[in-house]
Amino acid sequence: MTPRGTKVPPVEQEAQPPKRNSRQKVCPECGEMQVRRSRRRTLADYFLSLAGMRPYRCRECSHRFNARNHTRERKPPRRSRYAQCPRCGFTGVNRIARSKVPRTWSNFPWRLLPVSAYRCPECRKRFFDYRASRPKD
Repeated sequence: MTPRGTKVPPVEQEAQPPKRNSRQKVCPECGEMQVRRSRRRTLADYFLSLAGMRPYRCRECSHRFNARNHTRERKPPRRSRYAQCPRCGFTGVNRIARSKVPRTWSNFPWRLLPVSAYRCPECRKRFFDYRASRPKD
């Protein structure tokens, strides 16, 4: 315990490394995060970039390396297995007769194929969709 009136020196905190974004690259040579995209120089760089390996250069040590590009690894949004309204996205649509859907050029290919016609009770849009309607609860 310290006697009253004396000041306690502040405890030195350990220097924490800066927080790294999961997509931020780290130089394999020096370990710095000062890495930027480099331009493609050779035909090998071009073919590697088609496979997702992009050229990078470290600003600290000028080391040049290829690293994986994470933009290609994004998963596409999951699509509903039931028919959904193209305007509002509602999945509780009702099945209607094909003749009730307006004759437009965007609906022309659907009229030639044997697909079901639906109407959204929320926004009253009529459309074609090849997926089944959601079963009633």
